[in-house]
Amino acid sequence: MARIEKFQVVYQWVTYEFEPREDGGYTVTVPVAPACGSSGESFEEALEGARETLVLWVRQALRSGLAVADELLPVADRLMDEGERQYQEGG
Repeated sequence: MARIEKFQVVYQWVTYEFEPREDGGYTVTVPVAPACGSSGESFEEALEGARETLVLWVRQALRSGLAVADELLPVADRLMDEGERQYQEGG
């Protein structure tokens, strides 16, 4: 059986890089925000974890005055709004 190599997915203007794990799950990173990443048993779980990490990272970077990659600037407000709504709903 052929092993699937890394692949990229663009979701809401952000590029996520997925790497299948030996155990069947996925590890995902955000190339423009190397500190952001996650893993999950499914594609959806890994993506959701990476998005949550990215929301937290963007929020903290902007609050701290750190540089945010140009790719993230158009969606920074949207990511933060979604994150705030999720935390208010107890997600």
